Amino acid sequence: MAHPDLVQEIEKVKLPYNVNLISLIAAKRIIQEQALIKERSAFICSERQRVFDQLEAISGIRPYPSYANFILFEVDRSVHAIFQGLIEQGVLIRDVSRYPMLDKAMRVTIGTREENEAFLEALREVVRIVE
Repeated sequence: MAHPDLVQEIEKVKLPYNVNLISLIAAKRIIQEQALIKERSAFICSERQRVFDQLEAISGIRPYPSYANFILFEVDRSVHAIFQGLIEQGVLIRDVSRYPMLDKAMRVTIGTREENEAFLEALREVVRIVE
C-alpha cells in the first residue's frame, strides 16, 4: 500500500515480471541441478524443432525460428477464430495479435510431447474449418 503518486513512480522502474521469494528459493535450488537443466534444455530444443517443422507443414501457418521455449507463428486467417477454436479443443496458447506489428501472430510454449501433439492436432483441425 502506498500513495498513488508513489506507486506510479515505483512502476516506472519495476521489472515487468516480479519474482516472489518462493520462486527465488526454487531458482536457487534448481540452479544446482546442472544435469537436470541440460536434460530439460535438450528436450525443449528437440521438441521446439519438431513442433516448428510440423507448423511449417500446416497450410496457412508461418512459424518463426526460435531460441526460446516458445514459437511465434502467424496465421493467414482470423487469429480470434483460431484462438477460440483451440480453446474449444481444450488447448490454450497466447494470442499476441494486439502487440505492435504482430496482428496475425500467436505464440505457443513448448510443453511435453503429449501437450505439443495435442496442440498440433487441434491446430490442424481448427485451421481446416476456419476460413
